[in-house]
Amino acid sequence: MHFSGIDIDSYTLCSSITASSAIKDVNFGQMVHTLVYKSGWISSVYVGSALVDMYVKSLCIKNAAIMFDEIPVKNTVCVNALLSGYSEAKMWMEGLALVRNMPCLNLSWDNFTFSAALRACVGLSAFELGKQVHGCVIRKVHDLESDVFLQSLLIEMYGKCGSVEKAGHVFDMVGFRCEERKKDVVLWTSMLGVCGRNGKFEEVISLFNDM
Repeated sequence: MHFSGIDIDSYTLCSSITASSAIKDVNFGQMVHTLVYKSGWISSVYVGSALVDMYVKSLCIKNAAIMFDEIPVKNTVCVNALLSGYSEAKMWMEGLALVRNMPCLNLSWDNFTFSAALRACVGLSAFELGKQVHGCVIRKVHDLESDVFLQSLLIEMYGKCGSVEKAGHVFDMVGFRCEERKKDVVLWTSMLGVCGRNGKFEEVISLFNDM
């Protein structure tokens, strides 16, 4: 298509970048990246987000961060793509710095953003920071009861920091707010893991029987 002289649009570029991500062919992705520069689409947040995602999935986190910085007007999609890469590479401090910087980019935190922040708190065993993130989650997330993954991360964050009591409060509140349905098995598993890792073996048996 390119060699035939046909004009290339953002949809074509995004499709090509997504294909390279799917097959983890970073060399082809870099060729498309070069074409993005030459065709003048480097300022497109959609193309830029696709490139960030491609580099993240190829585990080229440094390249992903460089590409992210080159996007003139960023959106939540490209931020979350880079956050995913930082989490995968266990670059917790870089991830938290990006989360903190989102208001400066006029971007709002969403459930994925909070999940990334909580994963960083788990990785760093950062109890006080984790509590602050939990407070933001309570204020900002209106569908927490339906987000099992976010609830599970809250439980695991408190457990990793040694606060089984706080983890138990999160676990109990899920049941209190959602009496019409049973707790998800993911939450039970998270709470069982927290108790086990903190030596609360009687609680493990009690929870297992309650399941």
